[in-house]
Amino acid sequence: MLVDIGEGSSGRALRHVLRLTAPARTTLETLGRPTTKLLVGHRGLGGSENLRDHALGAALDGAIRRWQQQVRASGVDLPARVHAQALRHSAQAHHGRARNNTQATHERDYQLQDEDVRAASRGAVELGLAQALVSARQTVAMRLVAEADAEGEVSAELVAKEAGIDVEVARRIVAGRLRTPVASCADFLNSDHSQAGMPCAVSFLLCFACRNAVATGRDLPRIAYLHQALESLRSAVTSAVWVADWARHHARIGDFLTTYTTTDARPELVAAVADSERELIHAMLERRLDP
Repeated sequence: MLVDIGEGSSGRALRHVLRLTAPARTTLETLGRPTTKLLVGHRGLGGSENLRDHALGAALDGAIRRWQQQVRASGVDLPARVHAQALRHSAQAHHGRARNNTQATHERDYQLQDEDVRAASRGAVELGLAQALVSARQTVAMRLVAEADAEGEVSAELVAKEAGIDVEVARRIVAGRLRTPVASCADFLNSDHSQAGMPCAVSFLLCFACRNAVATGRDLPRIAYLHQALESLRSAVTSAVWVADWARHHARIGDFLTTYTTTDARPELVAAVADSERELIHAMLERRLDP
């Protein structure tokens, strides 16, 4: 049963169809040839005496051909071939809303295929992509002090200055006493993702979105290997699982590497990862290191 629940509903569409086709059925009844069929039409260019039930599906094409002939005769320049599918596409793109199909179909098969819509949307799309990029970069909160890749007071002072942290914390970072699988943590008790004053209780993947995370040059190989491992994982899970569990982490890590490394340098970074570090990364991805 079709119920009219407003514009766009099947019931409303049927109401319009019944109203539009009512005169044809009324004419047939007057001529002594009543019908209960929904669609009726006429044969050729004759009058009401030629009105009949629709037995063939060529009435619309015939009407379009006759219309083409008439408007071309009046001097209108039309494409070589105008057909029902093209007219439907133009009408739906022009009206800018779904018509007898889903909103997803309307956007994918009509709007995205229409040159005028694509041209008019270019500015909005470019702005949206730019804003998404800015947002992604803002969520990558982990800092890198690439030059500090060895122990020593000079490295500690550099980390303190570049990361904006206390020099004593920086000394512990360069000494390797605050290391996580991906970087070092400058304040384990005040994470961006856990209750203040309590030990951090989230996945190490969120270090990339935490202001307490500080990476040095010696962390870059593991980060590059982590990104490669995530790329491999992407083909092993469903799209839904990827979007729900991994896509944001992959985007953050990818943006971090894009910011601080080059594509050509990453194979060398990955090659420098020790077997024990690879096992650590896989343990993290398998959530065996989560609190």
